Amino acid sequence: MPIGAQNLFIVQQGISLGAPRVFYATLATTGCDALLITAGSLGLGTLFAGHAALRTVLMAAGGGYLLYLAWQNLRGPDAAGLDAPEAEQTLTVRRTVTRAMGVSLLNPHAILDTVGVIGAVGIARNGAARVWFAGGCVLASLVWFTLLGTAALAIRRRLTRRGRLWIARASSLVMALFALLLWSELALA
Repeated sequence: MPIGAQNLFIVQQGISLGAPRVFYATLATTGCDALLITAGSLGLGTLFAGHAALRTVLMAAGGGYLLYLAWQNLRGPDAAGLDAPEAEQTLTVRRTVTRAMGVSLLNPHAILDTVGVIGAVGIARNGAARVWFAGGCVLASLVWFTLLGTAALAIRRRLTRRGRLWIARASSLVMALFALLLWSELALA
């Protein structure tokens, strides 16, 4: 399974912030996947096929958002939530869910995979088969992100604070590379 921005985000949240925030991120990411899978199964993929400008805007915004997340992680351990005081925990939960939604809904590769590829398979089914297919895809998304989050929590217990900081920095680098790849696809188009 290739590590995409959503997967990396879940792993980083589990290692940096731990439970229960990784599960908030997991639920938000799965909810966004459910929305995108449903939209694809209803035929929204044809909208992307017919409007190249929509894809361009999505890729530009997605790259910008990934750079923003990378910058937030690089600002230091407090920005990654490693030492956030209890008073800031509520704001951090909201920020975690908002970031998960951004990584999911502003991620062109996730949108093209869910709306385009999964949607094309879903739209080929009729009636109840389409509903069962979309439901199975959503369940698979939930299981996958939950496994990633749980694995990140298991790794977190074995890492020192310094190790978590290096992982946050490495994930920032990967997010920045994803952003640059998105923008390079725009330049080549």
